[in-house]
Amino acid sequence: MDLTGYAVTHKAFGNGVVTGFDGKYVSVRFEATEKTFVYPAAFNGFMTVADAEVAAAVAEDLAGFLAVKQQQEAAKAKERERQMRSGIVIPGNRAAVERAQEGRIRKDEQQEEI
Repeated sequence: MDLTGYAVTHKAFGNGVVTGFDGKYVSVRFEATEKTFVYPAAFNGFMTVADAEVAAAVAEDLAGFLAVKQQQEAAKAKERERQMRSGIVIPGNRAAVERAQEGRIRKDEQQEEI
């Protein structure tokens, strides 16, 4: 599906017309400017297509995109959890590792007291 020529509305830039579409990016000419957006992420609450049939196709693409993104986030979270359990320090997450280690130390201390 080619979006070129279709009317769109963007929350910040207003009404525009798609001037280019390559499957990954969509370029839109607005009254005052031309902008390029990532497709289909730009249609996740920021931009809509006026044509109902095209809007349905964009919604399908967006649903697939969001499903993949959700799977990727779940995989990242699972990997972070695995790293935390094994004591691997994740860049930028040292404080979380230290808190987790403190929790383990407290549990170990409680077991020794018993």
